[in-house]
Amino acid sequence: MTEREMVRAILEHTEYLRRNHLPYEGFEIMQTKWCARILLELCQRTPQRFGELKRAMPEISNVVLSSALKTLVERGVVVRTQFNEIPPHVEYDLTEKGRGMLTVIYEMIRWEERYASPPQP
Repeated sequence: MTEREMVRAILEHTEYLRRNHLPYEGFEIMQTKWCARILLELCQRTPQRFGELKRAMPEISNVVLSSALKTLVERGVVVRTQFNEIPPHVEYDLTEKGRGMLTVIYEMIRWEERYASPPQP
C-alpha cells in the first residue's frame, strides 16, 4: 500500500475516529512492554505452556509473564486452556483477534528497522 493509499484509507475512517477517538484497545495492548513479545512467541509455535514461554523470554519474571498473559486473555487476544489431567497443565494460544495483531507488529518492526536510532552502548 502506498502512502497516498494509506492516508486515503485512514481518512475513510475519520468518522469512526471522531466517534471513538483513537483505536484505544490496540494501543493499550501494544503499550504493555511484554505483550508484543508474547504474541511473537506464540505466533512461532502454538499452543505453548507457561514454561515454554518463560524459557523463550528468560529476562521476564514469572509474575510479570503471568500478569501479561492474564491481560492478553482478558482482552481476547490469547486463549488460556486448562487441562485437568495428571499432572495438570495450561496452554496459551492466539485467538483470531491475536493473529490480527501480528500485522501491526510486523509493520512496527519494519518501521523500527527503517527509522529507529541504533541502541546506545
